Amino acid sequence: MLHRLYHPKFVVAFVLGLLSLGSLQPAAAQERDLHIETFIYGARDKVVSENLTLFTRGRVYDFRRDPSSHEVLEIAVYDPQRQQFDLFDVVGRRRMTVREQEILDMLALLVSNPDVTKRDPMLFDPREMEAMEEDYDPATGWITLTSRNGRLTYRAHGSAPRNPDALGPYVSFVDWYSRLNGTNPHRMPPFARLQLNKRLLRYGILPDEIELDYSPPGLLGNDVAVKSKHFVTWGLNPSDQALIEDLTKWVELPRVEMAQYYSPAGAERR
Repeated sequence: MLHRLYHPKFVVAFVLGLLSLGSLQPAAAQERDLHIETFIYGARDKVVSENLTLFTRGRVYDFRRDPSSHEVLEIAVYDPQRQQFDLFDVVGRRRMTVREQEILDMLALLVSNPDVTKRDPMLFDPREMEAMEEDYDPATGWITLTSRNGRLTYRAHGSAPRNPDALGPYVSFVDWYSRLNGTNPHRMPPFARLQLNKRLLRYGILPDEIELDYSPPGLLGNDVAVKSKHFVTWGLNPSDQALIEDLTKWVELPRVEMAQYYSPAGAERR
């Protein structure tokens, strides 16, 4: 499948698909379009990462940016109909494609690898994450999930979206993006976040703030306390459309396999 995606005919089709997004859209379609800016804060409320995420015409375009210069470092294009991500390493000038089933297969390998799960078996156990205690306060809009041992807490705040139809595609993207990030054994596995996403969908909440507090087992690990803020705008602006159309210049970057894309050398560049 991967070699067919690199065929010149696919490149042309992909480019034309991107260019078509710049045309005028009916008002009903614009009501489903989302522009979300996300800022992730670490210690002392310092911004450690930022993303611009655009939802339009059934696709999602995520631009990971340098928090200091705001330059784009990496682009992820998620196409739920084709069940795949196209990732573009802007700094390292390379790209890869990964399908949803490949992501699930890689997660299954991680979960069954004791050398990976030993750092904290709880995080890699979907059933343990499903058992988290839930507290939802509709008056304040806060959802809280806490692991049974109290070492992990997820909190989310938000409100009902202006267009309820936009919530399902948002949650689906965040689900798959979390799984994709979770294929890196050094990052947080996706299973806790997947449970939070289920609650967002259940209570009809589009989040504007999410907090994660995590204490690893033992005495030597460092506690994690991060939060993210999400600023939602309905509809895309001309700059958003220009960003999407600009993707055509990255389509013919050299395609690499996942191991090379996520190699240490590449990670350093990104």
